[in-house]
Amino acid sequence: MPEIERLLNHGPPKSSYIKYNKNALFSYSSENADTFQHGYLGIGPSSVSGSLHLRYSDKSPLIANSIELVFIGDEFITYQLESDNRWLSTTRSQKFAEYTYCLWESKESQSITNLDLRFNIQLEDDLPGSFICILPESGKIEYIIQARVKMNNNHPEIITSARCHLTRWSLPFTKMLNEPIKMKRPDYNKSNNKSYIDDILFEGLLDKFWYEMGSEISVQLNLKLPRKDIAIKNIKMRIHEFQSFVNPTNGLNEILAMNKLRALSCKINGVNISTFYRPEEDIYALMIGTNVPPLANNQMTPELIGTKIMQFIQIWHRLRIKVNFRDNKQLILQTEIGIRNCLSSKEIQNGRHNGTIYPES
Repeated sequence: MPEIERLLNHGPPKSSYIKYNKNALFSYSSENADTFQHGYLGIGPSSVSGSLHLRYSDKSPLIANSIELVFIGDEFITYQLESDNRWLSTTRSQKFAEYTYCLWESKESQSITNLDLRFNIQLEDDLPGSFICILPESGKIEYIIQARVKMNNNHPEIITSARCHLTRWSLPFTKMLNEPIKMKRPDYNKSNNKSYIDDILFEGLLDKFWYEMGSEISVQLNLKLPRKDIAIKNIKMRIHEFQSFVNPTNGLNEILAMNKLRALSCKINGVNISTFYRPEEDIYALMIGTNVPPLANNQMTPELIGTKIMQFIQIWHRLRIKVNFRDNKQLILQTEIGIRNCLSSKEIQNGRHNGTIYPES
């Protein structure tokens, strides 16, 4: 197998390179690794580790007296802005992390043809995880590793650069609520004219605010209808993710653009709903639930908890229930929820035992 192909098999794919150079390639720290990241960023010691491989010909060697690695964290948004009756594509960005490490140095310039340089970058605990959204509005939190060479006192030249995906973790939120969270009707679902929807007595109760990726959300839903002839068609529950791109310069965090994502929903039809009727109380009482998509599905992004403050990107979540009636009327209940990326309690216990997760404070 050609060496270039071998290095690409043990490192980031060609599509991950921002500046690809077949003579300067990165690889992961071992053949079994599939990422630069090691450890659980946010809850334990974490690092970015790998190697830089330089393969230049004898006829065209790399001339340098120092080689450095630069790790960069960047927040970036693109949105449409109206100006003079035209829509213009506008970008905003901020660099929130940049660290430079010397990998190799010589007092005099050297001709380099074959050189392997290992690196291990310790990460700060408050770095956010990588995030990217392409449509309809673009936003990303991205990390890049660059290899740069210097010759004498000249400005450093980037010879290769690649994206470095980071996953961030949180500990589960175990504190119990004093009382359940009550879902509310949004203003747009409240009628100005007399309607039986406004006379429905309802309760949508959650026992917690924070949920883990891949976990189940359960809601106790109680409905008391004002008339016997009202028929429920179905009940739907869905998680919404809002990705807000904001302008922080005016002090009000004005929303410039927003993406709204919908996760897999739960649906109960009217036939099944009738089995939850309690005639002695004259109410429908049912437990309805759905699952938060796991992180591996790439359907949702956990919230930025305990990280450096991002200037432009905000991520938050909402749980919504729609009760659809036969005459096309709807009762809508909703509440904000929080989503975290967590390990299981057993994984946390094992991690604390072997030192990959910080001990309890």
